[in-house]
Amino acid sequence: MKSKYLCFLLPLYWFACQPAVPPGIDMTIKTLRYQTPDCQPERDPCLMIDLDFPVFTGNDSLAVQQAANEITGLYYDVLGQQGGGTTADEQGLMQAVATLAKTFDDYRHDFPDDNTGWQVNIKANELYRNDTLLTVAVNSFWFFGGAHGNYEVHYFNINRQTGRLLSPEKLVPDLQALREKAEKIFRQKYLTDGTNDWEEAGFSFTNNTFQLPQNMAFAGDSIILHYNQYEIGPYAAGDFHLSVPIGKH
Repeated sequence: MKSKYLCFLLPLYWFACQPAVPPGIDMTIKTLRYQTPDCQPERDPCLMIDLDFPVFTGNDSLAVQQAANEITGLYYDVLGQQGGGTTADEQGLMQAVATLAKTFDDYRHDFPDDNTGWQVNIKANELYRNDTLLTVAVNSFWFFGGAHGNYEVHYFNINRQTGRLLSPEKLVPDLQALREKAEKIFRQKYLTDGTNDWEEAGFSFTNNTFQLPQNMAFAGDSIILHYNQYEIGPYAAGDFHLSVPIGKH
């Protein structure tokens, strides 16, 4: 006979002891590409846009729309439509692409001697899912002239029943324990010269104290942490990425 206390004795498998969860939102990836008409990138300054964006489906239309709103805003920001487009869907993204294409054409008309092309690449992919959670990574690169392009990674931990993002506190109840464990891993990976002081090692943590990044992703048996460029160091230092084991869920 199975003990009614079995669930409490096996905390790592607590999901199996929960009531059945109604099916939540699902996600597929769709592609949208644009290139300046009659333009040869190896010869001409072109605008090139390559988007892989999420499309959410499910029985709860409000949850589907909420999830789309959470992620699509990032696409609008990179495309120069800060504050969001008209709608959080493919039609809205097409309008944002058309607006950026006109901006590029106007720039080329005003500055015909500038032979710099523009580029935008935004790729979404699923990192993890279970009955209640969907974790999505969005990798963005954009270049609109200047010394270099920009690259960022953003994680979205989405409640599959509501479409809303999970806060770090909901994702990891004990953030202090995660911070301590992450600091040990970070030091082993990136402070190989034995330096203990963050500023001396070239990092710009607030108050010279290790901090968790803005981006955290739940990946089942680990929490993925990603520091984007400029977040804890100069552009030349690049970004920093590590995985913190938490046990299987």
